[in-house]
Amino acid sequence: MRLTLSLEPLRRLQPLSLAHARLATLVTMTASGSTPPARPARAAVMSTLVSAGFEEHHEISTAAAKYIDASPDPFHATANACTRLEGAGFTRLDERDAWAGALKPGGRYFFTRNRSCLVAFAVGAQYEPGAGFKVIGAHTDSPNLKLKPRSKRSSSGCLQLDVECYGGGLWHTWFDRDLSLSGRVMVREPGGEVAQRLVKIERPVLRVPNLCIHLQTPEEREAFKINKEDHLAPILALEAIKGLDGTPAAVAEAAAKLAEGGAPGSGPAAEAAAAEAAGWVGGQEPVLLSILGAELGVPAADICDFELSLYDTQRAAVSGARSEFLCSSRLDNLASCFVGLEALVEHAQTKLHEEREVCLLALFDHEEVGARSRAYIASRRG
Repeated sequence: MRLTLSLEPLRRLQPLSLAHARLATLVTMTASGSTPPARPARAAVMSTLVSAGFEEHHEISTAAAKYIDASPDPFHATANACTRLEGAGFTRLDERDAWAGALKPGGRYFFTRNRSCLVAFAVGAQYEPGAGFKVIGAHTDSPNLKLKPRSKRSSSGCLQLDVECYGGGLWHTWFDRDLSLSGRVMVREPGGEVAQRLVKIERPVLRVPNLCIHLQTPEEREAFKINKEDHLAPILALEAIKGLDGTPAAVAEAAAKLAEGGAPGSGPAAEAAAAEAAGWVGGQEPVLLSILGAELGVPAADICDFELSLYDTQRAAVSGARSEFLCSSRLDNLASCFVGLEALVEHAQTKLHEEREVCLLALFDHEEVGARSRAYIASRRG
């Protein structure tokens, strides 16, 4: 789950036409040829790094780590990209609107789909009809453990969450990690409408524990085999907590509220929707709903759906003797998202006045599971 990206081999690549792709050259250092002291002083080491241009590259790598840390799921990755674009003067568009007359040479624009897919583009100031496109593509999703629609589960006195494997992950790396939850939650507002709220629980709340060694057979120690349905269900709490914080009463209140008219409107359709929503609440762990409600500042009874993923709370880090490695979860493919985003922004700010083409960045969702959804525009990789 946590990977290390070596950036040194990318130094030899030619810069992208949209920008320098400076993340690929985080550290470019030369050996002095002299014999270093056995225990060099920290000041001397930092002086060498600074003289080799380390400060500039460190700033870029730190920004990349910050973006990855703030983007544990496609919804946050897209929201953070939108914030960056708006701060750089890009105008938000809506797919449902007519764009005729709205796009102009020298303009910068972006739009989102499903709040997990983004397309941003800058029209060259020298653009003329018939000119070409320069395109960078990446995807916002990464292999992870996602909560199932009915996530309630328990075993051996522990409250667990039912999860499914999303994408082709290295599932053995999810064991013994400080895990938490992020994604989007549907909240029913006082007027009856449903609002989407992003949530990112910063503290560890889940763990997939390994079995202690003296309870394993020699065969199990030799080959670490995972049953995805049984072994990857994370532990949330002890069952005893349910009798201490009143969560059964809270979920009962939520189910009653939905069944008695939580769905707007009236008639058979509204009653069916309310019954389905009440059934959804019954399939969720009350402790989980309480945590989400506290995190969002809303009553647990107002939560009517969610799309949540697990993520590792360990932050990204720049490591290596010469800081040549960026170590983090979700490098596939948030590293490309960050590079593409920064390349487009920098190019729009410095080169757009002489650009003759349209420079475009496409950040798709669901690439890890076949790339056939609406958030991936049903495209296929060649």
